[in-house]
Amino acid sequence: MGNKRSGYAIRFDGLSLGYGGTMVISNLTAQAPGGKLTSLLGRNGSGKTTVLRAMVKHILPISGAICIGGRDLGALDVSDLPRYLSYTPSEAGNVGLKCIDVVSSGKRHGSWINPKQALGALKELAIPGLSNKQFDEISTGQKRLVLIARAMAIGAPVALFDEPTLGLDPSNRSSVVRAIKDMSARHGTTAIVATQDTGLAAMSDWLIAIKDGEAMASGPARILTRKMLSMLYAVSEGGKSR
Repeated sequence: MGNKRSGYAIRFDGLSLGYGGTMVISNLTAQAPGGKLTSLLGRNGSGKTTVLRAMVKHILPISGAICIGGRDLGALDVSDLPRYLSYTPSEAGNVGLKCIDVVSSGKRHGSWINPKQALGALKELAIPGLSNKQFDEISTGQKRLVLIARAMAIGAPVALFDEPTLGLDPSNRSSVVRAIKDMSARHGTTAIVATQDTGLAAMSDWLIAIKDGEAMASGPARILTRKMLSMLYAVSEGGKSR
């Protein structure tokens, strides 16, 4: 699928985001290393998905900035974003396409992904047998892998994933996390994942823990301790809600 390249580091500088006057993210300052898998970890409503939406310019910052590979995202035109970013939502909905056509629905360097490139991405994830299956008829875990293949085929330096393991059993969850990690390792892709899945976070290279719209902690995944989890999810170490 192409040569490995150096990933683009991501930096959030005093980033504040909101909707209709309600602040969702307040003064987020953190960074994600290039070419690694970073988890934005937090409970529902903490602002993780809002950060991803800001990265693809679905919403604009109230203040602060997002920098990608040293470039201020605010200075980029929306039409230029595919050169830097791909975005994979948690659910694709009903698309009425074969899996190979779902992968081909993305653009690589300004041109539509061709069937050969799409099949190459499916082969890299060891799922070429899904190519002619209807996307709407395969399992949720398989759908997530096909969408990861699409991100891989797009080949953007930064790949964003929203809740990629949501609702998956342990086996499918492991396959999805491994696929994202392999994409980073093989291609130098900077993968940013918004998740509630502490298992995924523990398998990441880097972690940004978000609580009540602010960065509670940031660093290598080993900072994910039982004490941090109890603070992040407001539960006692015995497992009861505070």
